[in-house]
Amino acid sequence: MGVRRKKPEPEPPPPPRAIAMDGSNVTASSIHGAERRLEQALSWCRAFGPSLPIAVFFDAATLRRLGPDMETRLRACADSAGAEFLAAPVGASADPLLLAHAQDQRALLLSNDRFWDYEDLRRDVILLQFTCDAAGFRVPDEATWFLPSGAARRVAVAAIRPA
Repeated sequence: MGVRRKKPEPEPPPPPRAIAMDGSNVTASSIHGAERRLEQALSWCRAFGPSLPIAVFFDAATLRRLGPDMETRLRACADSAGAEFLAAPVGASADPLLLAHAQDQRALLLSNDRFWDYEDLRRDVILLQFTCDAAGFRVPDEATWFLPSGAARRVAVAAIRPA
């Protein structure tokens, strides 16, 4: 029986050119602390890629639940971080907009969703899940790269950090 050669590891994807954040996901747990969680997530984004453009996406249902005063504060938080604040139309999911933006801009996507309903839209998207709680905003050491073929593989966050 011959010796099997291990396949070489494929190259990591190129570093992202932007960051797309699922703001509804970041602020999901409750109204209290939503602004702090968004500030922490934006701070992580600035540390990861100081010059990368950031877009924060919300669905209308989340903004309605948070209320107009909190929406105003979240918009101001995004603005102070130099991030674009985007809201999906009433009755529409922000997910397709978020994924299309991530594909088009070659953006790192911060979300805890896996987007099973949008497998075609997540192709060639790098998804980085996170934890946001009283201890702060944290990401794991690996992200999921949804390859153009539709398959997925793990990539080290350090390998995709912009230079």
